[in-house]
Amino acid sequence: MSLSRPEVHPVQSPNVLSPLFTAKMGSVSLGDAVVGMTGIITAVGTTSLLLREKLFSMGIVPGTFIRVKSFAPWGDPIIIEALGYLLSLRRSEAEGIYFKDSESTSVDVNNP
Repeated sequence: MSLSRPEVHPVQSPNVLSPLFTAKMGSVSLGDAVVGMTGIITAVGTTSLLLREKLFSMGIVPGTFIRVKSFAPWGDPIIIEALGYLLSLRRSEAEGIYFKDSESTSVDVNNP
């Protein structure tokens, strides 16, 4: 009987960045947004696969233009406008959505 060593996988180089990490760079979390901010979604990195699928089915995908409309009186939920409709999200759900503020992009806010 021989004992074999477990297979060792090389650790990823710190220079190799995951696509989600790269998309989040320079972006704002929707959970940290303020009323009136507009921008384009760069990443949807929620921990729940079911929530991610629901968001995708409603058009909350990278490249979608969004506008933060308002907050409930105690700051939760957050109401955003996307694709011509209003969507209400819990702050915990919104924290996994990242967008690039329109001030740092070349988006025409009057013509999304």
